[in-house]
Amino acid sequence: MESTKKFNSIVIGITTTLMFITWHLIQDFSEKHELIKNYSLLSSIITSALSFILSIGFYRLVFRLLSILFNKSKCFKKWILGKTYLEGIWIGCFVGATGKKRFFYEIFTQSLDGLMIRGYSFEEDFSPQSTWSVENAVINPHIYGLTYTYLNDSNASTHTNLGLANFTFILNKKEKAKELKGYTCDLFNTKKIYSIEKKYSDNVTIEEKENILIEEARKMYLDHEDRFRNINE
Repeated sequence: MESTKKFNSIVIGITTTLMFITWHLIQDFSEKHELIKNYSLLSSIITSALSFILSIGFYRLVFRLLSILFNKSKCFKKWILGKTYLEGIWIGCFVGATGKKRFFYEIFTQSLDGLMIRGYSFEEDFSPQSTWSVENAVINPHIYGLTYTYLNDSNASTHTNLGLANFTFILNKKEKAKELKGYTCDLFNTKKIYSIEKKYSDNVTIEEKENILIEEARKMYLDHEDRFRNINE
Protein backbone atom coordinates (compact mmCIF):
# COMPACT_ATOMS: atom_id res chain seq x y z
CA MET A 1 0.00 0.00 0.00
CA GLU A 2 1.10 3.57 -0.71
CA SER A 3 0.64 4.61 2.91
CA THR A 4 2.88 1.78 4.14
CA LYS A 5 5.60 2.79 1.69
CA LYS A 6 5.30 6.39 2.87
CA PHE A 7 5.56 5.38 6.52
CA ASN A 8 8.57 3.12 5.91
CA SER A 9 10.29 5.83 3.86
CA ILE A 10 9.99 8.24 6.79
CA VAL A 11 11.36 5.62 9.19
CA ILE A 12 14.33 4.88 6.90
CA GLY A 13 14.98 8.59 6.34
CA ILE A 14 15.11 9.37 10.06
CA THR A 15 17.20 6.27 10.76
CA THR A 16 19.69 7.20 8.04
CA THR A 17 20.00 10.73 9.43
CA LEU A 18 20.64 9.42 12.95
CA MET A 19 23.24 6.96 11.65
CA PHE A 20 24.99 9.71 9.68
CA ILE A 21 25.27 11.84 12.81
CA THR A 22 26.40 8.85 14.89
CA TRP A 23 29.03 7.87 12.31
CA HIS A 24 30.58 11.33 12.42
CA LEU A 25 30.62 11.27 16.22
CA ILE A 26 32.41 7.91 16.17
CA GLN A 27 34.92 9.23 13.60
CA ASP A 28 35.62 12.32 15.68
CA PHE A 29 36.10 10.17 18.76
CA SER A 30 38.53 7.87 16.91
CA GLU A 31 40.64 10.73 15.62
CA LYS A 32 41.05 12.19 19.11
CA HIS A 33 42.39 9.00 20.71
CA GLU A 34 45.90 7.86 19.80
CA LEU A 35 45.33 4.29 20.99
CA ILE A 36 42.53 3.80 18.50
CA LYS A 37 44.62 5.37 15.76
CA ASN A 38 47.37 2.82 16.32
CA TYR A 39 44.97 -0.03 15.66
CA SER A 40 43.20 1.25 12.55
CA LEU A 41 42.10 -2.20 11.31
CA LEU A 42 40.66 -3.18 14.66
CA SER A 43 39.08 0.26 14.91
CA SER A 44 37.40 -0.17 11.51
CA ILE A 45 36.01 -3.57 12.46
CA ILE A 46 34.66 -2.30 15.78
CA THR A 47 33.22 0.82 14.14
CA SER A 48 31.47 -1.22 11.43
CA ALA A 49 30.04 -3.69 13.94
CA LEU A 50 28.90 -0.87 16.20
CA SER A 51 27.31 0.96 13.28
CA PHE A 52 25.43 -2.18 12.24
CA ILE A 53 24.08 -2.76 15.75
CA LEU A 54 23.14 0.89 16.16
CA SER A 55 21.36 1.00 12.78
CA ILE A 56 19.10 -1.89 13.81
CA GLY A 57 18.47 -0.28 17.17
CA PHE A 58 17.71 3.10 15.66
CA TYR A 59 15.37 1.58 13.07
CA ARG A 60 13.39 -0.32 15.71
CA LEU A 61 13.25 2.73 17.97
CA VAL A 62 12.11 5.09 15.21
CA PHE A 63 9.57 2.56 13.90
CA ARG A 64 8.17 2.07 17.40
CA LEU A 65 7.92 5.79 18.15
CA LEU A 66 6.28 6.62 14.81
CA SER A 67 3.85 3.70 15.23
CA ILE A 68 2.79 5.14 18.59
CA LEU A 69 2.44 8.57 17.00
CA PHE A 70 0.39 7.05 14.15
CA ASN A 71 -2.04 5.44 16.60
CA LYS A 72 -2.27 8.46 18.91
CA SER A 73 -2.31 11.41 16.50
CA LYS A 74 -5.22 11.86 14.09
CA CYS A 75 -3.29 14.52 12.18
CA PHE A 76 -0.28 12.26 11.61
CA LYS A 77 -2.50 9.32 10.64
CA LYS A 78 -4.41 11.49 8.15
CA TRP A 79 -1.15 12.72 6.64
CA ILE A 80 0.25 9.20 6.26
CA LEU A 81 -2.94 7.66 4.86
CA GLY A 82 -3.85 10.64 2.66
CA LYS A 83 -6.83 9.95 0.41
CA THR A 84 -7.26 6.48 1.86
CA TYR A 85 -8.02 7.79 5.36
CA LEU A 86 -11.45 6.34 6.20
CA GLU A 87 -11.29 5.88 9.97
CA GLY A 88 -14.29 7.09 11.93
CA ILE A 89 -18.04 6.66 12.24
CA TRP A 90 -20.09 6.43 9.05
CA ILE A 91 -23.87 6.57 8.76
CA GLY A 92 -25.92 5.32 5.85
CA CYS A 93 -29.02 3.68 4.46
CA PHE A 94 -30.23 1.04 2.02
CA VAL A 95 -33.36 -0.77 0.95
CA GLY A 96 -33.19 -4.45 1.88
CA ALA A 97 -34.04 -7.47 -0.26
CA THR A 98 -37.58 -7.42 1.14
CA GLY A 99 -38.05 -3.78 0.14
CA LYS A 100 -37.81 -2.40 3.67
CA LYS A 101 -35.80 0.70 4.54
CA ARG A 102 -32.69 0.14 6.60
CA PHE A 103 -30.64 2.69 8.51
CA PHE A 104 -27.17 1.90 9.76
CA TYR A 105 -23.90 3.11 11.13
CA GLU A 106 -20.41 1.66 10.82
CA ILE A 107 -17.22 2.11 12.81
CA PHE A 108 -14.06 2.07 10.69
CA THR A 109 -10.82 1.32 12.55
CA GLN A 110 -7.74 1.84 10.40
CA SER A 111 -4.11 0.87 10.84
CA LEU A 112 -1.10 0.50 8.55
CA ASP A 113 -2.04 -3.17 8.17
CA GLY A 114 -5.57 -2.54 6.94
CA LEU A 115 -9.12 -1.50 7.72
CA MET A 116 -11.57 -3.19 10.09
CA ILE A 117 -15.30 -2.45 10.05
CA ARG A 118 -18.13 -3.08 12.51
CA GLY A 119 -21.63 -2.34 11.27
CA TYR A 120 -25.10 -2.10 12.84
CA SER A 121 -28.38 -1.77 10.91
CA PHE A 122 -31.85 -0.91 12.16
CA GLU A 123 -35.48 -1.17 11.11
CA GLU A 124 -37.64 1.87 10.38
CA ASP A 125 -38.77 1.91 14.03
CA PHE A 126 -35.06 1.97 15.07
CA SER A 127 -35.13 -1.59 16.40
CA PRO A 128 -31.94 -3.64 15.71
CA GLN A 129 -31.96 -5.55 12.41
CA SER A 130 -28.45 -6.96 11.91
CA THR A 131 -24.75 -6.58 12.64
CA TRP A 132 -21.71 -7.30 10.49
CA SER A 133 -17.95 -7.33 10.76
CA VAL A 134 -15.05 -6.98 8.34
CA GLU A 135 -11.57 -8.27 9.17
CA ASN A 136 -9.48 -6.62 6.48
CA ALA A 137 -11.01 -4.41 3.80
CA VAL A 138 -8.99 -3.67 0.66
CA ILE A 139 -8.56 -0.01 -0.32
CA ASN A 140 -7.52 0.87 -3.86
CA PRO A 141 -6.33 4.51 -3.86
CA HIS A 142 -6.00 4.60 -7.65
CA ILE A 143 -9.70 4.07 -8.35
CA TYR A 144 -10.98 5.20 -4.92
CA GLY A 145 -12.34 1.73 -4.34
CA LEU A 146 -13.20 -0.19 -1.18
CA THR A 147 -13.77 -3.95 -1.42
CA TYR A 148 -14.31 -6.52 1.32
CA THR A 149 -16.04 -9.67 2.47
CA TYR A 150 -18.20 -9.47 5.57
CA LEU A 151 -19.91 -11.70 8.10
CA ASN A 152 -23.53 -10.70 8.66
CA ASP A 153 -25.59 -11.74 11.66
CA SER A 154 -29.26 -10.91 11.05
CA ASN A 155 -32.16 -11.21 13.47
CA ALA A 156 -34.13 -12.89 10.68
CA SER A 157 -31.56 -15.66 10.22
CA THR A 158 -30.43 -18.52 12.44
CA HIS A 159 -26.87 -18.49 11.11
CA THR A 160 -24.13 -16.04 10.15
CA ASN A 161 -24.03 -15.17 6.45
CA LEU A 162 -21.03 -14.32 4.30
CA GLY A 163 -21.26 -11.45 1.83
CA LEU A 164 -19.33 -9.29 -0.61
CA ALA A 165 -19.19 -5.50 -0.83
CA ASN A 166 -17.79 -3.11 -3.39
CA PHE A 167 -17.80 0.65 -2.82
CA THR A 168 -16.41 3.82 -4.35
CA PHE A 169 -15.48 6.68 -2.06
CA ILE A 170 -15.96 10.32 -3.01
CA LEU A 171 -13.52 12.99 -1.83
CA ASN A 172 -14.26 16.46 -0.52
CA LYS A 173 -12.33 19.63 -1.41
CA LYS A 174 -9.58 18.66 1.05
CA GLU A 175 -9.25 15.30 -0.74
CA LYS A 176 -10.63 13.36 2.21
CA ALA A 177 -13.29 10.68 1.80
CA LYS A 178 -16.74 12.09 2.61
CA GLU A 179 -19.11 9.58 0.99
CA LEU A 180 -19.30 5.92 0.02
CA LYS A 181 -21.55 4.49 -2.67
CA GLY A 182 -21.78 0.90 -3.78
CA TYR A 183 -23.36 -2.53 -3.50
CA THR A 184 -23.43 -5.39 -1.06
CA CYS A 185 -24.58 -8.92 -1.68
CA ASP A 186 -25.11 -11.81 0.73
CA LEU A 187 -23.97 -15.09 -0.77
CA PHE A 188 -27.30 -16.78 0.03
CA ASN A 189 -29.15 -14.01 -1.84
CA THR A 190 -28.06 -13.03 -5.35
CA LYS A 191 -29.79 -9.64 -5.23
CA LYS A 192 -27.36 -6.74 -4.97
CA ILE A 193 -28.28 -4.08 -2.43
CA TYR A 194 -27.43 -0.47 -3.22
CA SER A 195 -26.09 1.43 -0.24
CA ILE A 196 -24.92 4.96 0.41
CA GLU A 197 -23.18 6.37 3.46
CA LYS A 198 -21.35 9.47 4.61
CA LYS A 199 -18.76 10.20 7.25
CA TYR A 200 -20.26 11.36 10.51
CA SER A 201 -17.15 11.69 12.68
CA ASP A 202 -13.44 10.89 12.83
CA ASN A 203 -13.98 9.24 16.21
CA VAL A 204 -14.07 5.47 16.63
CA THR A 205 -16.05 5.64 19.87
CA ILE A 206 -19.71 6.72 20.02
CA GLU A 207 -20.03 9.79 22.19
CA GLU A 208 -23.76 10.31 21.73
CA LYS A 209 -26.85 8.12 21.97
CA GLU A 210 -27.18 5.49 19.26
CA ASN A 211 -30.59 6.83 18.25
CA ILE A 212 -28.99 10.10 17.22
CA LEU A 213 -26.87 8.27 14.63
CA ILE A 214 -29.87 6.35 13.33
CA GLU A 215 -31.94 9.52 13.10
CA GLU A 216 -29.18 11.12 11.01
CA ALA A 217 -29.15 8.02 8.80
CA ARG A 218 -32.92 8.30 8.39
CA LYS A 219 -32.59 11.92 7.31
CA MET A 220 -29.97 10.81 4.82
CA TYR A 221 -32.42 8.32 3.35
CA LEU A 222 -35.04 11.04 2.92
CA ASP A 223 -32.47 13.17 1.08
CA HIS A 224 -31.76 10.31 -1.35
CA GLU A 225 -35.20 8.66 -1.48
CA ASP A 226 -35.63 9.31 -5.21
CA ARG A 227 -32.34 7.61 -5.97
CA PHE A 228 -33.36 4.47 -4.09
CA ARG A 229 -36.75 4.48 -5.79
CA ASN A 230 -35.18 4.65 -9.27
CA ILE A 231 -32.68 1.86 -8.50
CA ASN A 232 -35.33 -0.51 -7.15
CA GLU A 233 -37.80 0.03 -9.99
